[in-house]
Amino acid sequence: FDLADRIENLIKIPGLAKRLRELLLTCSKEDVALHLAEEVALG
Repeated sequence: FDLADRIENLIKIPGLAKRLRELLLTCSKEDVALHLAEEVALG
């Protein structure tokens, strides 16, 4: 398991690891956190 998998298992949101890996290719860790928080909040 990598960090993305561990986060997905901890938070229990299917598909989160894949999205996290996608965002990390183009964004900083801080921006990724904000993007994911927004996506989770908006559904």
